[in-house]
Amino acid sequence: MEFSRVLSSPMQRALRTAELSEVQPPAELTPLLGEFDYGEYEGITVVEIRRNRPDWDLWRDGCPGGETPQQVLERSRRLLEELDPDPDRNYAIFTHGHLLRALTVAYLGASLDLCRHLLVQVASISILSHEQELPAIESWDVT
Repeated sequence: MEFSRVLSSPMQRALRTAELSEVQPPAELTPLLGEFDYGEYEGITVVEIRRNRPDWDLWRDGCPGGETPQQVLERSRRLLEELDPDPDRNYAIFTHGHLLRALTVAYLGASLDLCRHLLVQVASISILSHEQELPAIESWDVT
């Protein structure tokens, strides 16, 4: 597949995945694809968080000292606005699971609540496309 642009999170693991994939052109780094800012919850598991906040939900509550889900969604929308909407253009994007969920919701114009239902495995491939003029998920989380 040919890509008009290849974009990557500036984090090393995403950039290295882009390099190993050998897609062309070389990846452009953008902070818009950076991982969800987990603030005080960085490096803490959901199990550990829920010891103190049993009903905590990332997509509802966000992270103290970090980003809110709405901020991540807005960041995803800004990225989409930067891309040429020509349906004949293809983009390869290397990012992180939670950001990919928000990006997909932004692309579909769906509710932020959908993010909690989109599971993503490490190093999987998802394809966002369109059915006639409507945005659509062509394939999801293929490993």
